[in-house]
Amino acid sequence: MAALPAAAVLLAPGPEDSSQGRWAASFAAALGRRTAPQPTRLEPQPLGGADGVTAANRFATSAAPDGRTLLAMAGAAAHARMIGDGRARYEPSAWLPVCGLVQPTALLVRSPAVAAHLVAVRRAENATPAPLRLGLPGPEAPEAAALLALELLGVRAQPVFGVDVAAAEPALAEGRVDAILASGANLAARARAIGAEPWFAAARAEAGPHAAARRDPALPGVPSLAERIALRVAAGVASPAAEMVLAADAGLAAARMHAAIVLPALTPADLVALWRHAAARLAEELLEDGAPEAETACPLLPGTEAAAAYAAACAVPEPVVQAYRGWLARRLDWRGS
Repeated sequence: MAALPAAAVLLAPGPEDSSQGRWAASFAAALGRRTAPQPTRLEPQPLGGADGVTAANRFATSAAPDGRTLLAMAGAAAHARMIGDGRARYEPSAWLPVCGLVQPTALLVRSPAVAAHLVAVRRAENATPAPLRLGLPGPEAPEAAALLALELLGVRAQPVFGVDVAAAEPALAEGRVDAILASGANLAARARAIGAEPWFAAARAEAGPHAAARRDPALPGVPSLAERIALRVAAGVASPAAEMVLAADAGLAAARMHAAIVLPALTPADLVALWRHAAARLAEELLEDGAPEAETACPLLPGTEAAAAYAAACAVPEPVVQAYRGWLARRLDWRGS
């Protein structure tokens, strides 16, 4: 009968003293305590930077399919592979998800007046308002998918680069940008605190194909990008190219994915099942406690839900990948190497 090892390693984004490193230590301890029939000493090993590319490269080259090495695959690392970043020397589509941690993600606009302005732009064919200033870390960041989404919604937008995650909400509050793509807990309350509101949210890939069912339960009043597009089409605007919609969805899925805990391809099914069982126990206990932030930073998805959320960011069809890369080259003059 298969059993999990007494000790294992969780490769994770670094550095060790960062918020990502501290999260990895907390999560590894929590997951290791839930393995059966005895706990596994799951040691966190933060590597490289917060985007997780170094950790994913190490996993791709050194992890054996024996259940002893797991990876916390960051959404930024998934996005780096999707856009052809030369640093990303891995193919995550074959890796096996154990569980996933997702975070509510939405486009925040600076005020109800800005939101009303966006609606007016949708409906006024001859309107030529000043472009919306969208704060972005850089052209290679997952947040760039929000710029593509705005284009699909007929909104003229201008990227403002150099606005990283820590600076984004202050920049929006101070009026230096008009919109940002933000993620994390208490997103609606955080938006209200800075005079902003969510305009569309990243869809819940794990909840099925219907747009209404894909709303994030943390943002029940916020439509998904698919719903916003459907409203435009119902008003008589031509549908955007399907591959471009899927490209925006894939980028937003990467922004929404805090981390996916994965095993190497070819790991025996019984070992995969044991790790997934431990993750399911952890998810159940967090749900019973009513406080998912206690041991994980984000809601924890077990099993098939995790696989669907992972595939949305890490198993993107090649035509969609090429459409996204082509848009990055045309719109932001960014090309992979």
